[in-house]
This record gives sequence, structure tokens and C-alpha cells, in this order.
Amino acid sequence: MDDDTKNHSKFLMLSHLIFVCQYRKNFLVRYGGAVKQIFTQIATTADFSFEAMEVDRDHLHCLVKSEPKNSPLSIVRKLTQQSTFRLWQRYETDRHRGNSKKNEPFGVMSTFIVRWAMPVRRLSAATLPVKGEMRRFIHEAEDLVDEAPDLYKNLSFLLLRQAGRQKPGSMATLAVARIIHRSHDHGCGRILLAMSISRSSQLICKACRQPIFGDYLNALGAMWHPEHFVCAGCGRPITDASFQERQGAPYHDQCYLNQVAPRCAYCGKPLTGQYVVSDGKAYHNECYRDRVVPRCAYCGKPLMGEYLVDHWGTKYCKEHQSQYPSCLFCGRLVPPQQQELHSGDNQVVRCPICRASAVDTIEQAQPLFRKLIQWVNSQGLLYNNLHLSLELCDRAKLAVLLQSRAEPHSLGVTSSSTYTQNGQVVHTQVDGIAVLRGMPSTLFQGVTIHELGHAWLAAHNIRLLPLWAEEGFCELLSYRYYMEMATDESRYHAKNIEQNPNPVYGNGFRRIRSLADAMGFRRFVETLRTTKQLPSG
Repeated sequence: MDDDTKNHSKFLMLSHLIFVCQYRKNFLVRYGGAVKQIFTQIATTADFSFEAMEVDRDHLHCLVKSEPKNSPLSIVRKLTQQSTFRLWQRYETDRHRGNSKKNEPFGVMSTFIVRWAMPVRRLSAATLPVKGEMRRFIHEAEDLVDEAPDLYKNLSFLLLRQAGRQKPGSMATLAVARIIHRSHDHGCGRILLAMSISRSSQLICKACRQPIFGDYLNALGAMWHPEHFVCAGCGRPITDASFQERQGAPYHDQCYLNQVAPRCAYCGKPLTGQYVVSDGKAYHNECYRDRVVPRCAYCGKPLMGEYLVDHWGTKYCKEHQSQYPSCLFCGRLVPPQQQELHSGDNQVVRCPICRASAVDTIEQAQPLFRKLIQWVNSQGLLYNNLHLSLELCDRAKLAVLLQSRAEPHSLGVTSSSTYTQNGQVVHTQVDGIAVLRGMPSTLFQGVTIHELGHAWLAAHNIRLLPLWAEEGFCELLSYRYYMEMATDESRYHAKNIEQNPNPVYGNGFRRIRSLADAMGFRRFVETLRTTKQLPSG
């Protein structure tokens, strides 16, 4: 019931008042509409209101809502007294007519009668001409009054004196004073307390499937004996106004928290209200934000929304992508505090990881260079005792050595000299290999392998290949070396070769790789060495 009382009463009274026309049987047929209108007018200036009114031949049914301080008897007195006076005024000529059989005067006060069962003494069956469920209801109502005398001190239970003519289940067979608790939503469940009344369709307890007489609970869309509405966790009755529900079963709030509620994957405590689910695990908002959610690798903020992840698994805020430059060699972002210009080159940025393994001196490079020549020999590429030299240089010198090469931003170059006689090439001499100084060790090795491939082609006078085929062959050598290393850095560089969109380096690698896979790599190399041209696909 809505919270619409004028004081701080905890309950409202909902009374079913039934006025019975005792002497003039057809009185309400003629005057029923007028009586309803007068009752409504009286309520507009009174401290009670009508929820509903219905009239039939002999009865006027009123569902009245009032505060507990107003007894139903006082409401009846006001209605009968004021309605009698107003009816006499409205129907002056009719009020002196008498009953043809009993010869009694016509008067509203004598034609409307209300019977009350007061909680002073138990009424015997002989004093009440009612049968069956109505009688049980009367006694149960009296018992309820005895158990709660303070609450029902001013309340009486309205009973209809049965004349034996009403059909079972009609409104005239009902008599009830119901106390309806104000509805208080606790978010999880609500129990509506009410007193059982007789009706044509008997209330059935959902738990025991037996009829309900007396108090009952209305919860989870069903009716229950109070002692049968029990917690699915502990088995004890639920007497609180709120409860928790899971899969149609009720739980005490505490039982739900202890036994059923999902648990935070971080702290293990029950989850109530809103919570976060991430990777199939549930967390308190605070636990997730402060302890679980990943944090930006560069600014340390919790990554609650969208964020980026680079090849290395580094998570960072989206805005940093445009704020920080990328490492030239590995693609990692380099925030200002980590930036260091490559010596002698104002355009090269290295991250701390690449800087830690950088090959900056020829003393660092020479042992690696000898190992790389041995690896190339193991792949079937021999140099016939050709002396190969290695030089480390900065980007400016490397650009001069590259001159008009197809890829001016290459990280290495192979220099060679060609000798001709009578317009024909008679000898090609490999002058040396130059690679960029300061590259991380893994990238240095891959670039050097690429240049050793150019040196092998020049040493064996294989000079008529298309540019895409020559660069594709050298990229294939680097790719095979990276895959054999099988480190995170080598796999990163191998992936870059696979996905390179460049028509010379990328497409050339994919085409040469397809030929080599079809023939077998060693057979492909031997055919290339002996025929000086690509095998037919």
C-alpha cells in the first residue's frame, strides 16, 4: 500500500464493510446509486477513503482505507448518520413509507445493519448463523486479536450476518479487516503480510500444498505458510522483510552472502551490488581498479577503458601512440625520459632494451661476423676462400654507400667491383659489407646475413636476377636465421619480413620462399649457383 498516511503510523487499515438492507429488500435497487454518491461525498471531507464500492439487491460493499486510530465502527457511524440525513432530504416523499408486512417505518438507520465480532469474548457457533470456512475465519481472527491486543485495540472484525441466500464465493460471504504493511522495497525481495479470508478459491501453500488458514506470506509469486517459507541455505524460516533469491529459492541475506553469492577473484569476499567481470573472473570494483586492472607501462594509470598492446605485450594508453616516438629497431614507444639520440645521428631513436644489446664497436661485431659466415656456409652458400670484411658506419655514410639503391633506408649494403673485357664481365670482386652501427644484436645479425647473401651472389657471378628475386633471396636467408634463433626478438623481425608490403623486399621474399619450399632450399641454392638464374616455377 502506498505510503500516504498523514501521520507516522506503520500500518493502514483496509476494512471490508458490508451494509445489509434488512427490512426493505428492494431498497438498494432503487437508491443504491444515490447511496454510493452520498458515501463518496462524505469521504471527501473525512479521514478515510474508498478503494472500491459495489452494490447488489440487498448489500452495499465498501472497501475502506483508514489509519489505525480510526476504528471501522466510527466510520460506519459517520456514514450511516450522514447518509440517512441526506437521503431524507433528497427523498422527502419516500421516507414515511412502511414495510407492507412488518409495518415498520422506512428509515436508513433501520434498514442498514452491520454485525461486529468484538474481541471481548469468543462467540459461539450458535450466535453466528455461518458455516464452514467463514466460521473458521471468525475464530482465527479472534485468536489473532488475542495475540496482538495492542495492535488491534481499536479494530473490530466485520462479519456479515448470513441470511442463507448468498452464493458461496460472492462478495456477501466475505468479511475481513486486513492490515496491510506499507511496501518497503529492499531491492531483493518483499514479503506481504496478510490475514487469510474465506473465498471460493482457497489459498494453497506452495511448500506443503495444504490450504492456508490464518497468516500467510506472499513471496516469489506464491503463497506460503509462514513456517514453510524457509531459507534454502540454513532451512530456518525467513522472518525478515527482505531476502535474496537465486534460481527461485529464497535465502536469508547472510546465508546468501556466506553460501551463494559470487566471490571476488582477488580478495575472496562476497560480491554485492555492481562488480566487474574480466577474463571470466569477477571482482569488486575497488579490487579490480586498484589491484587487478593492467596499468599503462608509460604513465602508470589504470587501463579501465580501451588501450593498446604492442607486439611485445606492452599495454599503454591510446593517446601515447601519438605522443611518443617509436624505437627504430623494435617499434616500442620511447617516452621522453627514455629517449636517447643515437650518437652522430639526430634522427635515430632507440629504446633502452635495444640500446642494452647494441653493437657499437667493431670489436663487438667481429666475433658475431665470423659466426654468421659459418652459418651461411652450413646452408650451402660457400665463398671459396673469399676474404670478407665488415664495417660499422653511421647513417650518413651508409646513405652515401647506398647511392641510388632501391631502398635508401636499408640498414646495410654490400660493395662490389666488376671487371669487364671487351664489354663482357670477366670478374666480380666483393669489396666488403657495411652495416649501421648501434643496432641491437639480433637485428645486427639478421642484416649481416642479408648482406652475406648479396656477397654470395656477387662471388658466384649471379648478376642477372631481377631486383625482387635478388632481394627476396637475401631476405629468405635472414628469415631462416631468425626462425632458427627462436627468440622473441628474432620472431619479431621474422614476422616483419613475412608481412612487409614492399613490392621488392616483401613480395620478393614471398615468391622466392614459395620456389624454395617447392624444391627444397639446398636444391634451390645449387640450381641457382649452377644456372645463374632462377629455377622455373
